[in-house]
Amino acid sequence: VMMVALGGAFGVHIIAGYQRQAEGSSKERAVATLRELASPVLLSGLTTAVAFFALVVMPQVPMQRFGVAAGIGVLILLCLSLLVMPALLSLLPERLIKPRPERSMPLRGSPRALVLLLIAAVGLGVGFAFLRADPDTSNVFTDSSEPSRANEFFNEHFGGSTYLQIAIEGDLREPAVLRAIRDLEAEIRAIDGVVDVRSVMQPVAILTEAMGGRAGVPETPGRAGSVLTLLSGHPAMAQLMTDDGKGGLVHIKLAPLPGDRQVEISRRVRELVEETRSPDDKLRIVDAGAVAEQRGRDVGEQLALALGAPVDVAALTDLFTKPSPELLKEIAAVRDKALTSEDDSPVDPADVSLEEVAALDPAALIRPRDAALEALLRERLPTLAEKDAAGVGFVAKHLGPWIDEVLEQRVVAQRCAVLGLDASAPAEDPKSCKPVRPLLAELDDREWSVHSVPEGVTAARELEFSVRLTGQPVIGEAFADSVTRSLMESTLVSLVGLAVVLLLARQLVALAPALWTLCVTLGLLAVFGMPISVGTSMIACIALGAGVDFAIHLGARARRIGGDGSGRRAVEEIGAVILISALQLALAFMVLLASEMQPLRDFGAGLAIGLVGAAVGACWLVPLLYRGRSRKTRTDG
Repeated sequence: VMMVALGGAFGVHIIAGYQRQAEGSSKERAVATLRELASPVLLSGLTTAVAFFALVVMPQVPMQRFGVAAGIGVLILLCLSLLVMPALLSLLPERLIKPRPERSMPLRGSPRALVLLLIAAVGLGVGFAFLRADPDTSNVFTDSSEPSRANEFFNEHFGGSTYLQIAIEGDLREPAVLRAIRDLEAEIRAIDGVVDVRSVMQPVAILTEAMGGRAGVPETPGRAGSVLTLLSGHPAMAQLMTDDGKGGLVHIKLAPLPGDRQVEISRRVRELVEETRSPDDKLRIVDAGAVAEQRGRDVGEQLALALGAPVDVAALTDLFTKPSPELLKEIAAVRDKALTSEDDSPVDPADVSLEEVAALDPAALIRPRDAALEALLRERLPTLAEKDAAGVGFVAKHLGPWIDEVLEQRVVAQRCAVLGLDASAPAEDPKSCKPVRPLLAELDDREWSVHSVPEGVTAARELEFSVRLTGQPVIGEAFADSVTRSLMESTLVSLVGLAVVLLLARQLVALAPALWTLCVTLGLLAVFGMPISVGTSMIACIALGAGVDFAIHLGARARRIGGDGSGRRAVEEIGAVILISALQLALAFMVLLASEMQPLRDFGAGLAIGLVGAAVGACWLVPLLYRGRSRKTRTDG
């Protein structure tokens, strides 16, 4: 399409020049046409080729190939227009193409320089303010195309088809790696616009609970290894983990959203990924007691995400300041067993005052152990201390471990009570503690993972762990950044190339209409809502080349005319040819509107805008650039 259009543009200038020759044979008219137009056609062809070759600086290989192919094509068309076409015209029968007077210029007059400058400034400002690349790769096709209809079906019935993926490299048999995946997944779920997150943690949690563990991260590497052994190789796990358990994927499904919202979500996910990644892609496993504060902080963050409100972790670790009635009842039963049971008590129940035992508050027995517990019993049970002083020590020795056993069994339920949740309620109950029970249990884990080992703490082992983000929105964002950068870089290279060619030809002034065309074209693209895409990112270069092309022809005619108002007279004489050439080019490129691919449609429409703008701009600016000087007759004084 482009070669046909550009070939026609060169032909319009040659044939119009041939028609201007009123005298002579066909050969003489062809020679006169070539003598008149060889220089401007050659220069305009070279500048157009330079504009296309400037596309090689774009990072997208297809656009580089397009620029090279189009540039070579323009050079071939240039040779045809300067060699083949005049030769063909010279062989035509006499008067087959009769001479005709110049067509009248339809656009009479032109705006003032200040108005033209204001138009360019507004166009440039609007372009920079509103021209943006669309990162949504699904917008490549028109709404009526088959791919777009299929995508709409997924959006309507299945919640969309846009995914992000996080690649995990780490041994999934390690609870620390699974916990990192679980924490990252929970934070991602809280992002508005994320409708689903899937990872290996869902089947691991279910199977761990089925094997007698907690419904979450396995407590030990041994249990995690057993669970992963059962899952490895299962067809349903192929999309979540590698067969060797050394890596996995987190699948993030996004709601049907515009491209800018997809990018916003992917950037937030990337921030979470960066927070999860350690600087050297390693996790250090240390004794949890040595990093109890960090463990509490990490668990507290996950609890806050799950409950939707901040959590006082200190109240969970300093558990039994407010023991539940159930716990106090069990401790009271253990107290009575240690002091009054004939079978289990190490002392004679007859030596114990039942009133003193009943007055011994179960809550007071939670913390003291060993000597502290013995001192408490001597104080609260004076009758026993008087009758069997040694027996008090035996009671303390038995009672402490029995209470610890109760505490261990009741610790999660007690934490639920601290949070105001019901440990016995079903999971669907809003007040149920079941969803957060695995998190509460992690406060007692014996090992914990850290990115860097605190001073004075010894690491038990070191694990490889790295995370990387990919997916459609990530690729779309990278592509959007790429085409935006391409627009700037290719335009700059095109400007420099055109300036060099025009400087060598001593027609640098022809660059002014091209710059004006560039500013106006960018503004119009923004006004018509066209994004920066594969197509529109090339329009700037081509619009520059076209703007220079038209200015070269008008400038050549103005220099040939000379004198006052040479630019205005040049426009009056060949301005119609310039506009016809631009319209012919614009109509040729508008054929691309029939394409199903939106970037090609934008490319065709944008080029039509740019080419017509280039012709109008050249006709308006050349009279200002080629005003001529008044010739004054010098007289002797």
